[in-house]
Amino acid sequence: MKLRSLAVLCVLFFSSALTGGCAKVDIPDDNADPDADSDADSDSDSDVDSDSDTDSDGDTDTDGDTDTDGDTDTDGDTDTDGDTDTDGDTDTDGDTDTDGDTDTDTDSESGTESDECYGVVCDDPPDDDCLGSDLIEYEDVGECVDGDCEYSYTLTPCPYGCSGGACDPQCTSGDCCDLATQEYRPDDYQCGTSPVAMEYECASTDCGANARSRGQYQFCSGTGADCGSTNLQWETAWTEEDCTTDQICVTDDATYATCQTCPSGCTLGSCAVSQTVAFPSAGDYRNTTSYMWHAGDYVEGVRSTSVGTATGLDVHLLIGANVLSCDTQDVNVYLNGTIVGSFSISSGQYTVDQSYSFSAISGTTFTIRYQTISTVASGCGSAEYPNDNGSTVTISGY
Repeated sequence: MKLRSLAVLCVLFFSSALTGGCAKVDIPDDNADPDADSDADSDSDSDVDSDSDTDSDGDTDTDGDTDTDGDTDTDGDTDTDGDTDTDGDTDTDGDTDTDGDTDTDTDSESGTESDECYGVVCDDPPDDDCLGSDLIEYEDVGECVDGDCEYSYTLTPCPYGCSGGACDPQCTSGDCCDLATQEYRPDDYQCGTSPVAMEYECASTDCGANARSRGQYQFCSGTGADCGSTNLQWETAWTEEDCTTDQICVTDDATYATCQTCPSGCTLGSCAVSQTVAFPSAGDYRNTTSYMWHAGDYVEGVRSTSVGTATGLDVHLLIGANVLSCDTQDVNVYLNGTIVGSFSISSGQYTVDQSYSFSAISGTTFTIRYQTISTVASGCGSAEYPNDNGSTVTISGY
């Protein structure tokens, strides 16, 4: 058997780099079938050649088939299959057809192995990279184009810069750094656990107002990772003591707030204060005698007390001589020039007890006056207010 030609089959595979491999194949050019004619071009078979093609391959046709395809046989192969070739294509592959089937394709049989993307798998993208302050992120799977893998990517702006294929963090540590996001915490985030200052207060100025306190704490600035002192905020005040209605809240604002019990009750946000003084007494002014039956007659005295503001007054008057018979002796009660009440003395009456409430009158010094309103009818007598006989006035307030 002679060797007339040598075919070389090379397959190229392309990925990110070009590699190749070649395999040599020896092709025999003599037909070694049982009915072979040993000369170069002798036709000794019994087949009928009715095609219009040109037989230029130099082979011996001993298969007994009918060639009707009209194609040009230039492949130099040995046809031993006994099939009918009706496909009209050009056979250039250099292979041996021994299958006995009918070849009816119309393609050019050159193989997909010559395609530059044949067998290329694009699953190895480049590492993520930076473009200025933008992050380049490649897709995991790419596409082969002309033997090269191309990968789509997204471009993401990095607010704090980009390096090493990743966005730079805004922060990596600090009480005001959110380690999960690596960004500064907002300015409403409390970073200090102990108050830097304390404040004490009363919920209001009313009776029973609670005593409260609140702390001042450090909060993040929103522009840095450390817990500084540029953003100090007061917490909501909370109750130190719950005062009752007969208590008042007292505080110095800086060190304490507490409830104080009022022995006489609480009035207008202050403990009720009262003080009893003798009236009338020696030394008090009278514009007449102790018998005050004429309109405008009065007795007046000044008393110092612990009552800062008066809101009530109790009269306890012991009558000396009472010679009233047919009329009453009517009297107005004044406190610091303001009429706060009145009373009347009748025939046979020796004690007057009256209580009055009124709008606040500032103290602590008060001027007390009893003044006759109208003149007792002629011949009806009068009543006496002696000094220091046990008569008193009680001033109450806060």
